[in-house]
Amino acid sequence: MRSYAGAALALALGAAAVLAVVLLAEGRRPWKQYARLARERRAAIYVARARAAGTPEALIRSKAAAIGREPIRIRQIVPTLTGKPERCLTCHFGI
Repeated sequence: MRSYAGAALALALGAAAVLAVVLLAEGRRPWKQYARLARERRAAIYVARARAAGTPEALIRSKAAAIGREPIRIRQIVPTLTGKPERCLTCHFGI
């Protein structure tokens, strides 16, 4: 019986390389960059408005940190009028 250890190793390394490329590409999708930027801007706008309103600094830091931890994900709504899913909020959340 032949040993296929070398072929199995090559296949495993190839699969690992493909997985690494896919994971890197997934993290660099343009909509994720826009969503990350929008999240940062939302936090900055909140901080400016909260300071102008006299909100305690500890509360401002807490809320800004919570905004910064919001997950970057696809946001979808289904309007009752059309019944078709819309993903506009993914990029336009906070406009």
